[in-house]
Amino acid sequence: MMNDFGIADSRMMGYWLDDVPVHTDNADVLASAYVRDGGVLIVLGSWSGEDEVVDLTLDLTRSASSSRCASLDFAKSLEVGKVLPSP
Repeated sequence: MMNDFGIADSRMMGYWLDDVPVHTDNADVLASAYVRDGGVLIVLGSWSGEDEVVDLTLDLTRSASSSRCASLDFAKSLEVGKVLPSP
């Protein structure tokens, strides 16, 4: 999946960065983003011992002000509240 996305041509924005444009509502499940022109791949890492359900928040205001996240503008078309299936 990561190769199909084009991860080699993307910028990683790790959960530890101050300006990462994606967050979860669970401190045990952290989100990172791989950003490239026309797409973003969100990767979740869980340090919980349980299966978890999390809400993701895309901070479009922050991403618009950061040149590293400029390609996230496409996310404005995402359906708010849509549940994305896990593989």
